[in-house]
Amino acid sequence: MRISSLDGMKALAIFCVVVIHVSSAFVNLADESSVLWWVSATMQSAVFWPVPVFVMASGYLLLAPGRDSAAGFYKKRLHSTFIPAVIWLAFFFVWDHLVRGYYSSPNDIVKTLMFGHVSDHLYFLFVISGLYFITPPLRGMLNHQAPPRYLLFFALAMLTFWVVHVLFNRYLESWARTSASITVWYLGYFLLGYAYRRYEEEGQSPFSQRFALAVLVVAIVLSALSKGYEASGTEGYIKYYYANSYFSLLLVPLAVVIFPLMLRSRWVARLGENAITKVVAQASFGIYLVHMVFIDIWHIIMESFQPF
Repeated sequence: MRISSLDGMKALAIFCVVVIHVSSAFVNLADESSVLWWVSATMQSAVFWPVPVFVMASGYLLLAPGRDSAAGFYKKRLHSTFIPAVIWLAFFFVWDHLVRGYYSSPNDIVKTLMFGHVSDHLYFLFVISGLYFITPPLRGMLNHQAPPRYLLFFALAMLTFWVVHVLFNRYLESWARTSASITVWYLGYFLLGYAYRRYEEEGQSPFSQRFALAVLVVAIVLSALSKGYEASGTEGYIKYYYANSYFSLLLVPLAVVIFPLMLRSRWVARLGENAITKVVAQASFGIYLVHMVFIDIWHIIMESFQPF
């Protein structure tokens, strides 16, 4: 049984993923004095929530009790996630070597796998594979009868821990992580998705709509300003290690409130009932994996174009 709100949410999320990577061509070239840069930075900040939403949607769907056995769960994920993950990792190792000149030695490949930095977007494979791996035991550990506010508090406490951790990283300018630890980072979002499901089942809402909308607007504005701060005094290409972190002080509140807003949105639910939207939602994982190939091809075409 498909949930229209989640289908609409996934379709919007994968659209935003593409927008983020396309707009990066403007935002990552630090020229914060131009109007185009600020428009691009604000637009990017407004849509910088897809990965947490994908993770929360998985928690919403998979952590509920009474689903298939652990063996059945792993068998399904073996064909839908684990095997495709290995294939796509291998593909992008070859693609990035040929197109971007990455991975000059086997040692580079080993280090990349250890830190989960394959291509610009495949860290998500490590996140989702790790979360799926721990889902059956995690499902058994949860108290599914407890009030949802306890699970909400625990999930937010986990996210707060990583917010503080990333703040220290920002101060120390150290961004190291491993392909294994990244799963733990996103566990708070995973549990949060299930907490929202429990609220839905009890006919409650974790936040008022007015409060959620206010947090959303403030987070978008401050995120754009944070990009401007990181870009200030920088020449050439810039990586926004803090402003674009899904565990920054700005993007965590944005992700936390946007999921229940869209979950209860009639417009998102109607969007999810559209036949095309359903197809996009079902294909969102594949689109996420392959879209960077088309962006790379576009960049190659544009760089080779020489006007007369």
